This record gives sequence, C-alpha cells and structure tokens, in this order.
Amino acid sequence: MVTAREKLGGFYGGTRYETGGSVTIRPNEHLLVSLEDSFNQVYLPGGRFDTNLLALRTSYNFSRRWLTDVFVQVNTEARLTASNARLRCLYRRTATFYLNL
Repeated sequence: MVTAREKLGGFYGGTRYETGGSVTIRPNEHLLVSLEDSFNQVYLPGGRFDTNLLALRTSYNFSRRWLTDVFVQVNTEARLTASNARLRCLYRRTATFYLNL
C-alpha cells in the first residue's frame, strides 16, 4: 500500500507545511514492513527551518500469542535517531505481557 499526504497548519505561533508518504508491504502473514517519510517546512516568528522525519516500522508475528514490533525514527533537524523494540505475549484473552528494549 502506498499513501501520500500534504498538510498546512499552525505550529507554535507560526506555520508548518508538511509533505509526506509511506509504503507498506506484507510479504507474508507474519511480516509487515512500513517506511514513512515526512518533510516539514516550519516558519516561526523567530525564523524558519526544514526537517525530514524518516520512520521504519516492522512487525513480525511468530504465532497468535508471540509478536514483535520494531520502530526506528530519524530526525534530520535535531540530528536524533530513536528506536524501540517490543516483544508481546498474549497469554490470556484479556492479558498481555510486554518486554520493551
């Protein structure tokens, strides 16, 4: 699946213009991979800047009870990379155990 978007709106007393999109593939019933890009032009009373947010999400389901999620995001303006990995165990219909890394 491919998506595209454009947004224009207020942002901390200024204006933000965003252009973005994503590509999601599911090569089999266990694996889902999504890549998203968001380019932002921000105009504030004190100046302007551009930033690009790139995100990668993957999910792999070993079974109906054991699932994993991994998320990595890069912010070019802040020069930051953030990541999160999670293992989930659905051990009862109403109970889930999470292990975040």
